[in-house]
Amino acid sequence: QVAADPGWLRYCRQNELGDGAWMCILVDPAWKGDKNWGEGDAASIQVWAFERRGGLVLKYLVDGRTSNMMTERDGMNTIFQFASRFGALDCAPEEVGGYSFKTRLRDEAASRGVPLNVIDLKTSQTGKPTRIVTFLSECQAGRVFVTEECDAETKRVFLEQYCDFPQLDHDDAIDCAAYVCDPAVVEFVGVPFDADVSRPTWRRIPPAPQARTRYCG
Repeated sequence: QVAADPGWLRYCRQNELGDGAWMCILVDPAWKGDKNWGEGDAASIQVWAFERRGGLVLKYLVDGRTSNMMTERDGMNTIFQFASRFGALDCAPEEVGGYSFKTRLRDEAASRGVPLNVIDLKTSQTGKPTRIVTFLSECQAGRVFVTEECDAETKRVFLEQYCDFPQLDHDDAIDCAAYVCDPAVVEFVGVPFDADVSRPTWRRIPPAPQARTRYCG
């Protein structure tokens, strides 16, 4: 059975995103070593942009890298390259084998002097089919875009898995993308009504605190 329709996806260019879009790096850390290099599931690192339009939240696959030859060090370097290129200072890795990778990622960010915020996903223990079906519902509603400039291999693998679900041998790219619906990610999309939406979220200046008087608590 085919669960997804290619016609549900929408396409745009990166320069069509608004300045107020929030960027997040999603990671499926299936890193490779000497024994499994070039085999099995691929590691997938994807940059997603989230843009609020009224009551809707639109999701854009901006860029990424997907490979079954990517080591953890390769992945670390790619994450920080994307963080620098897109100003994406929030990263949400899928948890595999405890908290070791997230701990190393936080340590690496500290050593590089990068204020990277590592998000703890809330649906890591949810079954993959459930996560992916939730994501496909967003696609069906017309709220998911793929940018033309996205890495060609990442886009190819993502579209193949999108079209073939649920008959998949490997689901790394589509599963990584499904985390755009994770509650821990979605809660970052809300923008305060008094925020300076003319600037990206990472460049906004918080309002100055108001002076306290004896008439307020």
